[in-house]
Amino acid sequence: MRVLGIDIQGANVIAIIVDGTRTDGVIEKIEPTRLSFPQIGPDEADNLLMFENQLVAVISQAKPDRVAIIKAIGGMYSASPIKVKIECLVQLAAKRNNVRCELRTSQSVSKAQKTIAKDGENLKMAIEGLDPKYAQRAAYCAWSVLCANA
Repeated sequence: MRVLGIDIQGANVIAIIVDGTRTDGVIEKIEPTRLSFPQIGPDEADNLLMFENQLVAVISQAKPDRVAIIKAIGGMYSASPIKVKIECLVQLAAKRNNVRCELRTSQSVSKAQKTIAKDGENLKMAIEGLDPKYAQRAAYCAWSVLCANA
């Protein structure tokens, strides 16, 4: 299965493809790996629409079977408003590409990171070797979907 892992960091979307199974897979970097929320003008709605169009194009280009997003949570009680909006835009972009989207908790991604040590040593080495390092959580997010659907 081909999964596009998404990690929302601040106002940026980090995206990495993991193509494979629970025990083996290939990491594919997409360009750009980091998408920044655009600030084309003072109207936030225009900025949101532009970003959604960029996300639709990225998902279309990546051709995933699934999209996995690390759920927007933050602080003691809630995520930042921009993270929640970006999470929604990613879900809409996946829907526009007819790709199923799954929200993954940080805990499920951390659990996958620990599980990969015994189930997928080659894939773990590939993820740990990712450059840029900030893309690792997105890769573990994608791999957590492979584990859940094994």
